[in-house]
Amino acid sequence: GSVLTIDLSQPVTELGTEPGIESLLAGGGGMPLPARELAQAIERAAEDDRIEAVLLHGGVTGSTAALDALRDAVMRVRKADKPVVAYYGSLDERTLWFASAADEIWMEPMGMVLIDGFSIEVPYFGDMLAKYGIEVQVTRVGKYKSAVEPFMRSSMSAENREQLSGMLTDIEATIYSDIAKARGTTLEELQSAAKRDGLVTSSDALARKWVTKLGSFGEALAHMKSLVGVDPDEALPQVDLVRYAKLTRKKQPKGRVIELVQAQGEIVDGS
Repeated sequence: GSVLTIDLSQPVTELGTEPGIESLLAGGGGMPLPARELAQAIERAAEDDRIEAVLLHGGVTGSTAALDALRDAVMRVRKADKPVVAYYGSLDERTLWFASAADEIWMEPMGMVLIDGFSIEVPYFGDMLAKYGIEVQVTRVGKYKSAVEPFMRSSMSAENREQLSGMLTDIEATIYSDIAKARGTTLEELQSAAKRDGLVTSSDALARKWVTKLGSFGEALAHMKSLVGVDPDEALPQVDLVRYAKLTRKKQPKGRVIELVQAQGEIVDGS
């Protein structure tokens, strides 16, 4: 009779993040488990008789690729005919995209939807380094190898602008198309809203059918209780995603297995 709660306020990554003491003291850190494990746990919840419903809330942070795996897993819960409810005070494009995997999207009545397209910012240190006589020596093959540009230039090269623009165009089209398919709108309408509006009120978002309900988080929890058959005066039985993933981890299979090695970071010389 439990509700699986999914709060992605801490960034989701391909490898997972074990926060250090400094980030813990600062209230930061990251999601301790990798995206693959989190997605597998959500998929298990679709078949787990102990899980009655799923609640998405809190925040949505992390790499788009990692979040995409989790969103697909949430869609599988819906296909298993288990209620999925999302509640967010305000939303941006990525939050709306992730939330659109739910049956219902609840939103704070005073909240806003920020829809203004996607951007990438790159800092450049070339002029500063030259000013202080610092020379950067790099080995680069090909004009599209832009990782070292911030240390060599004072602005973006035409080649890097070309490839980043292409990537942003693809990301926007994918995310807007997913939202449009889930919410019964069109890609063109979302793109137009990003160019024309930028900021949409909760009531306007409800009228456009981007969200399904306006209300407080308490009202959303009361709704969850009704969905899973819990008395209004009782606490909602729930388990968060990380704890559920750890509790339901499958044991290492016996015999011959395939080992998955995930690597992340720069390629450097040395051992």
